[in-house]
Amino acid sequence: MGCGKTKEKTLVAITIDTPRLKIHKTLIWKHPKSFYEEYQSGNKIGTGGFAEVRRCTHKTTCQMRAVKIYYKNLFTADYVSSNGFHNEIEIFRRIDHPNLVKVYEYFEDEKCFYITMEFCKGGELFEKVSNKTKIPERTVCLIMKQILSIVSYLHEKLIVHRDIKPENILLEDRDGDFHIKIADFGNAIFFSKAQNIKGQAGTSYYMSPEVIDSEYSEKCDEWSCGVIMFMLITGCPPFIGNSDDEIISNVKKQEYSLENPSFATISHEAKDLIKSLLTPENNRLSAADALKHPWFELFKEKQGLQTTSDFYMKIQENIRNYRPSCNFKDAIKAFIISHVMGDKDIRPVRDVFMFLDEDHDGKIDDHDIGKYMNKSFKDGGNEGQINIFKYFEGETRGFLEYNEFLRVALEDSLILTKKNVLMAFGMLDWYKNGVVTAEMLMAAIESNAKDVEIWKNMIEETFRKKDGSFGIRQICEMIEGG
Repeated sequence: MGCGKTKEKTLVAITIDTPRLKIHKTLIWKHPKSFYEEYQSGNKIGTGGFAEVRRCTHKTTCQMRAVKIYYKNLFTADYVSSNGFHNEIEIFRRIDHPNLVKVYEYFEDEKCFYITMEFCKGGELFEKVSNKTKIPERTVCLIMKQILSIVSYLHEKLIVHRDIKPENILLEDRDGDFHIKIADFGNAIFFSKAQNIKGQAGTSYYMSPEVIDSEYSEKCDEWSCGVIMFMLITGCPPFIGNSDDEIISNVKKQEYSLENPSFATISHEAKDLIKSLLTPENNRLSAADALKHPWFELFKEKQGLQTTSDFYMKIQENIRNYRPSCNFKDAIKAFIISHVMGDKDIRPVRDVFMFLDEDHDGKIDDHDIGKYMNKSFKDGGNEGQINIFKYFEGETRGFLEYNEFLRVALEDSLILTKKNVLMAFGMLDWYKNGVVTAEMLMAAIESNAKDVEIWKNMIEETFRKKDGSFGIRQICEMIEGG
């Protein structure tokens, strides 16, 4: 069976009274099958603690990905009692930013947990630092802007990473554009502004003095950013030692020098930002404030996008004319964007998102969209702008996060290709019997279990089937129906 032409279109009309069911912005689900049924495991590329990271190949899409494998027998008592693994999954579900490593799903068997994620071909930022190659100040600025953007975003979500270091910062590609992805949230926790965080976490070179004393705020991440910035410029950390104890002792003294020869050609503004990050907690800049530092103005990127004008205009048109389709079609589109489409198709739209996000807070609001639309439409595109936020209001309160923007800006013809639809169906069809039920679809898009009857009714209305399920022929007919 496959996608073929149909005699009649099976569409559900969307009206103002049609209920809008929630489709989570990040679709990270617990897969019901075994990891080894869905993936071919590859060579080991990293290890640490009670986990290892391997390359793997997704059998349906043939995409190369990475899998972090957690061995249950190595879990510490503290990790088990704090529900550490599920805390990490919950954090991944709450965050949605173009500088975060993309997580697909997780698995569990008797011995292990598995988290599958995108494979970043450029490797670790640590490799760039450790090979002693001189990194231009402009490139350091580009990297730091991305790191501080994600730290600012996390802190606004009341999440502290607690292990920001070059080994946990991945480069998307080898081509030198230095688009980075933050990974490994094993030490990350939710925090409260009303009380300090307690307990040591992280790696000695990057720990702040207050973390060593085991009582601190989220600004421990900003200290780590200062250490990384120092290392990107010099190739070595500001606080060194022959052992962890010696390193920690030097960190607590907070003594470092900017007289290293590597700083001879570095701007005064860069040195000032390092000083503003590697300083006692009470005086330390927040990531949001650090992004406003004059240093970033020195290397402000040229206005414009690395896309063709036709492509640029098409995204504007998609934003202006966005209307939701039926919930079923929206669900399939969201699943394809999250689990099927490759970086090549998504990257140009991601670049638009990052271009629009001038304050680097990881969100696109009405001001960002209005400014963007004004570039090509005399009326500012206000009608399309209002419609977008009306449709997403219940979930985002007046702004779009990254994956939501992708759903608005990407062209349907790019998402709903025959190949993508067939692969999505194959992934949703757990038992490979040619049938997907409402419950299977809901699990994949993390829809609320209490809405199961609504989803069943919607599938029944869409496909004129009374059992709340659909097959490959029905989904292809609906997609081709428009």
